[in-house]
This record gives sequence, structure tokens and C-alpha cells, in this order.
Amino acid sequence: MKEMPNVGEKIGSSESGFYLVEKELGEGGQGAVYQVNCEGSPMALKWFFPGKTPPEHRNNLDRLITKGSPSGSFLWPEALITDPDIDNYGYVMPLYSDRFIGLGDLLKRKVNTTFKATAKAGFNLAHNFLQLHSKGLCYADINLGNVRIEPVTGEVQICDNDNCIFNGERSSVVGTSRFKAPEIVMGKSNPNIQSDLFSLSVLLFYMFFYGHPLDGQKEYDVHVLDVYAEEKLYGKEPVFIFDPDDDSNRPVPGYQDNPLVFWQTYPQFIKDIFTRAFTEGIRDPEHGRVRETEWQDAMLRLHDSIICCSNCGSQNF
Repeated sequence: MKEMPNVGEKIGSSESGFYLVEKELGEGGQGAVYQVNCEGSPMALKWFFPGKTPPEHRNNLDRLITKGSPSGSFLWPEALITDPDIDNYGYVMPLYSDRFIGLGDLLKRKVNTTFKATAKAGFNLAHNFLQLHSKGLCYADINLGNVRIEPVTGEVQICDNDNCIFNGERSSVVGTSRFKAPEIVMGKSNPNIQSDLFSLSVLLFYMFFYGHPLDGQKEYDVHVLDVYAEEKLYGKEPVFIFDPDDDSNRPVPGYQDNPLVFWQTYPQFIKDIFTRAFTEGIRDPEHGRVRETEWQDAMLRLHDSIICCSNCGSQNF
């Protein structure tokens, strides 16, 4: 029995439906993603490598399909796919749009955007994760690679949703380095809605300040960023780079310039909410984290604070 689908063949069964595999879109640690076609409708198929998912993954995936997508911005699993000639299983989901770009490309300045679009994207991310959490679900792995944005309109798409879990249950995925909440880094908690809120704050900080909220002098002084250094920086002794009561971890000029520049650009109320996210939000995960609705309010206020130059059209606050 073969392990993966081949381009040009139809896969599936009478129970799961049949899909024509048109091309491979990419490959990751768990499996490969293909563009497929079902009766004229293009979709994406993720097929898992044999042995790369835990036994409970398939059952959890089936539950997520039954639960249904929190919103149209999630490329949510729609159907479980099996094939008698191919080992393991996969699922189909909506195909992503080429209008959207990965946040990694945005941070590398491969595509230009505006303050208004970024504020809209921030609002949309907070709104959509609120919809997810309202369904009793936890994403467990919010990071730059799982979010795509439309750089003009600020629309968002959220990918890789098969690892979402029901809040309070154990997860085989515990997050991505630098995005995990301190309690997850230290192994004191399983991923949950509270740790999602921390990861969302890190994601938003990257979008607005083009750097990490805990990467300052302490990260600069590390010669080898191994697992022990990461545990100290992001778990044992995390210090916000703009902590008003602790200046030991300020960004290093010439090395961490982006946050230094952008911190001076944004209004004080935006700096205040990020400060809370990485001071109180670190010390008190249960009560100190910034909620999705608070991010929504801040993003709307930020959007309404933007003015455009009458001569050149540049945006400022």
C-alpha cells in the first residue's frame, strides 16, 4: 500500500467522496497538502504521513468536523478522507486565496501594507479567535506560519486547524517556540484558551512592532539559543522589552531596531495594552491576559486614530 496520493489520480471512497489530485502545494512535518477538485470545486487536501499523528488525532479531527468552523476565516476541516489504496488518512478544507500572504513574508517586507490594514487585520484576528474560543475550542499553536492576511483590506485566513483541541483536553501539539506562554514553556500547563491569549498577543506584537516582545538585551547576550536558553528567556525569567519597572531587557540598538522605532510611532493606549499583555499577562495568566474583546476595542480605536497626509497620502497617528 502506498503512503501518499499521486498528482493526477482520483482518491477517496464512496463514503468520503472522490477527489482529483491536481497538484502538491507544500509539505510539512505531519503530511503534505494538495490542491484537489471535487465535481468542479477546488479544495485543499491535507494527507498525513503514516505514523506522524498520535492515535487520538483522527478522533479529534472527526469531532472538529462535526463541531463546524467558527467562522469563514478559518480554513476548517470539512470532511475526513480515506482511500483503500493509500495508507493513513487526510481531510479536505477550503483552498486558500492567493490574495493573502503569510505573516512571515510581511515581516520580511516582501509585501507592503498600511497602518489601517494592519489595524483591521489585528481586529479580525481577535474577532476570529474569540469565535473559536466561544465554541469551547483552543488553537494550541498560534504562530506566524498559521495566519495569512490580505495586505490591502486586512482580511485574515487561519490555517492548520486540525490541531485545535477542546479546551481543557490534552494536546499532542504544545505550541511553537517563542509563541508559547511561559507556563507552557515550563511544562506547568497544557495549551488552553489562556495560553492562546498570550500567543495572540505575541502575534499582534510582531505585526505592529516587527520584533518579539521578550527579545531584548537578554536575548542579545545569548550566544547559543538552545532549549535551555529558550526556557530561561521565555519561561523562567521573561521580561518585556518595554517593561516600565524593569529596564534590564531593553532592545539593543543596531540589533533590535524595529521595536525601538515603532514603539515611538504608536499612540500611548496601544503601548499600554501591550505593556499589560507582557507584564500582568505574564505574572497572572488567569486574570492578567488581554481578552479578545479588549484587542478588538484597541484595534478599532487605533484604526480611527489614523490620519492621511493631504499631499502624499502617508498614514500617521
